[in-house]
Amino acid sequence: MGIARTPDGGSDVTTRDRVHLGAIAVGVVVDFVGSGFSFAALVVVAAGAAAASGGAISTNTVERWGGELWFIASGSVVGLAWSAVGGYVAGVFAEFDQVRHAAWVGGVSLALGGAVVLAGGGTSALSWFEALSALFVFPSALAGGWLARRRSRLGQRNA
Repeated sequence: MGIARTPDGGSDVTTRDRVHLGAIAVGVVVDFVGSGFSFAALVVVAAGAAAASGGAISTNTVERWGGELWFIASGSVVGLAWSAVGGYVAGVFAEFDQVRHAAWVGGVSLALGGAVVLAGGGTSALSWFEALSALFVFPSALAGGWLARRRSRLGQRNA
């Protein structure tokens, strides 16, 4: 579509052309804050389990976990779940074009996540797995947007 003209000659941006930046921002914040808190909880639970089994916990222990598949896989699954939640939240807040708003959340989250990884400078032996899981950030956010769209359509039917 494009910009529609009103009878008085002004322009009216159609719904298709609009983007709700606030919805995208909220979705990205939900993704990052949720992922961050969940990752911290994962570290605490893993440290508690290690301490309960009689192991000593230090910063070296946590750094060692950063190179282990179970830790990276757990963090990736949790992060992807939060990407879906962020996409869903953006879609609900936008109230239109839910999947498109979720796509923006996925793209921004992927770019910011990449920037965080590059700024941290840390690489592990399992960088291939981290790169593979990054491929699923965008589809996860899209899935959240799809759920928001589905919720919206079900609500319209029931109204």
